[in-house]
Parts: sequence; C-alpha cells; structure tokens
Amino acid sequence: MPENIKIPKKITNSKNYKLAFIHKSFDKDQNNERLEFLGDAVIQLAISEKLHHEEQHFNEGELTRIRAKLVNTSFLSSVCKKHDFHKYIKASKGTNSLSEYQKDKVYAGMLEAIIGAVFLESDYYYASKFVYKLFGDELYSLDSTKDAKTILQEYCQSNNIELPSYHSTEDNKSNEFVCTLNINNMTIEAKHVQKKISEQLAAKKALTMITK
Repeated sequence: MPENIKIPKKITNSKNYKLAFIHKSFDKDQNNERLEFLGDAVIQLAISEKLHHEEQHFNEGELTRIRAKLVNTSFLSSVCKKHDFHKYIKASKGTNSLSEYQKDKVYAGMLEAIIGAVFLESDYYYASKFVYKLFGDELYSLDSTKDAKTILQEYCQSNNIELPSYHSTEDNKSNEFVCTLNINNMTIEAKHVQKKISEQLAAKKALTMITK
C-alpha cells in the first residue's frame, strides 16, 4: 500500500478497504461501486465544510466552482495516482489495457471508494482529515473565477486603499518561496513551495486582517 499516506492497519485489513480496490470489470457482484457512491458524498461534504470555514470572501457560486474543480474525475484520478493507489487496482485485462487517460474514471471511482471505506471503518472526522491529507496543497492552488489576489485588489480599489505590493524570495534551505505583501502599513508573509500559492496565501491573510 502507499507509503506516503499512513492508514491504520485496522482499516487496511478490513473487508471494506480491500473491496475498494476491486473494479466491477473484475467482479460484477463484489466490487467498489457502493463504496464509490458513499465516498463521493464524504468528499463533497468534507470539501464543502472546509471551503465554508476558510474561504469567507467567496459567495455561493464561487464556492461551488471551487468545489467542482476539486471533485471532478480528472482531479480525483490525479490524486489517486499521486498516492500510488492505482497500482493496486483489481480490474479485468480489458480495463487494465486502456490508456491512462481512459482510466481516469476508474481511478477516480476507486479513490472515492477508498474514502468511503475509510469512513465506514472510522468516522466522519477521521475521513474528512484523510481527504484533506490526500488533496494536500491542491486545496489551496485551485481558485474560483476570482482568486484572493484579485479580490484583495478590488477591495482596495473600492475602499481607497493603496494597492498591495508583492515581493517573493526563495529560501534555499526549505526550498520554499517567501512572499512578503505590503498593504495598508502592514507587512504580511506567507511561504509555500510554489510561488503562486505563496502569493495567494499572503493575499488571503491580508483579506482576513483588513476586513475585520
């Protein structure tokens, strides 16, 4: 099983977890379809909850667009492959012979099934934390039609506040970009391995501070 995501043995040894890796082409009776259905609901709720609490400056439509980017087939498949779950799928020879692009739906469904199994063998709290761990930085790299930097700029313009300035430097020790944002006599810093995300995180911090 994947080594970069630690899952308790009581879960990985369970019948449900093992079933999550069985595609319907391998066994038409005992497969992961029902777990896929459940896992989809867990992901939707976990992502909705996180966006509700952490993205205070987006309206309902923008939150819906962000969530859609995080739960679509292509993205879920990429998460599945990122953590190497796809290497353990049980599927027919025909399914296994498909191109990686054609197997996106298979991998996405399997990831949903795994999350469904984790939920059944633990609880919602653990399953939601599991989802956040799987998605990692992608939770912060996908934006709605208006990202934090754009919202911050528009807020400043509408409130006669001098526009923010961004300055990024690379920390060779941590391999992270340190973004320094100056706005309204405040200096705000944020770090991330991707320069773009460090700027977004700094902008989000600034929005929280100047809109209190």
